[in-house]
Amino acid sequence: MLTVGSSMIHGPLEPTPEDLSTCGRLVMLAGTGDTYNFDPQDQLLHALEAKHADVRGVRFEGGHTVPPEPTRSALAELLRPP
Repeated sequence: MLTVGSSMIHGPLEPTPEDLSTCGRLVMLAGTGDTYNFDPQDQLLHALEAKHADVRGVRFEGGHTVPPEPTRSALAELLRPP
């Protein structure tokens, strides 16, 4: 799964499910200049990792609009066999 512009979390994750190890790969794209969704502490990323999710954060220079190249690279990674 590819998620764009959603590295921000307000509050903890829901308690269930406790284990996300079987949810598949997740890549989160976020612009370092996105005033709405960028979290420099990567709280959502760390919360997902704590639940054993196969997750990776990708930062790019820019704001809320995601340039094509980070998207292509993230999709290529997700479509590559594990």
